[in-house]
Amino acid sequence: MPSNHESVGIAQTIFYVPAIPITLYILVKNWPVGPRISRLSWLTLAILSLMRFTGGILVVVRESQPNNVALAIATVVILNVGLVPLIMSTLGMVGFVNGLSASTEKHALIQKTMMVFRLLFITALTLLIAGGAISLDGHSTGDHLVQAAYIIFVVMVGIIIGNILHLQFRKSKLAPGSIMYLRGATFVIPFLILRIVYGVLSAFLTPYTWSPLIGSPVAFALMALLPEYLTIATYAYLGLHRFREHAAGAGVEVGDDVDQTHTQEQVIDVNRGKGVENPDCEG
Repeated sequence: MPSNHESVGIAQTIFYVPAIPITLYILVKNWPVGPRISRLSWLTLAILSLMRFTGGILVVVRESQPNNVALAIATVVILNVGLVPLIMSTLGMVGFVNGLSASTEKHALIQKTMMVFRLLFITALTLLIAGGAISLDGHSTGDHLVQAAYIIFVVMVGIIIGNILHLQFRKSKLAPGSIMYLRGATFVIPFLILRIVYGVLSAFLTPYTWSPLIGSPVAFALMALLPEYLTIATYAYLGLHRFREHAAGAGVEVGDDVDQTHTQEQVIDVNRGKGVENPDCEG
């Protein structure tokens, strides 16, 4: 009879068996489709699926080898870092929406912002991995490193959610082809919040109820695995839509720099405001 943790690990592995080929298919098909910043979403979806599949296997194996320290370290690291690709995929989706509607100057600012976020992610990920490995030896230093990582994650998630809400308020000014992807990013906000809450609880509360390795398997399944899976399903749908849209030649197509269609519409609107008709219709 499998234990509760083992049952969650088995279910996790089974659920991610179909997710891996689907996300890899989306990654391959959407890689050449612009804008370039959208690749971050498709890439991290595939990474998260592979990580969760591997994590499920490690949980099952660890249940039969509870005294294997190396296996315990690998398991806790894989289970903890699932939040990283989740945030990265949402960040890529927000950057995608911004990139579809941005001018050349704003696009350069978006690229610089993404670089800063990547540096923060590398810092937080390093702290999370190192802290997770050290904390298994009973050192409080490891717990402090994990807490520092989650503080960075909370700040970044707050900025991302704020950006999504800002885009919602100026939705009428966005490129028409970006609205569906903005809705998807907005839809996953509750899942992202629930996942970050679970991470903060596991990092800052001393009882191990919230530990993904030895805590409540029900809490881990409902507050970590389920939000992640729903986010993957949402972005996978958007990824399939993006590929089909591009293949059919529909929607707003853009390159890596600026949405030319949306820019032209803005110029026409400005000219109309000045009493000038569409120059393409003159003569």
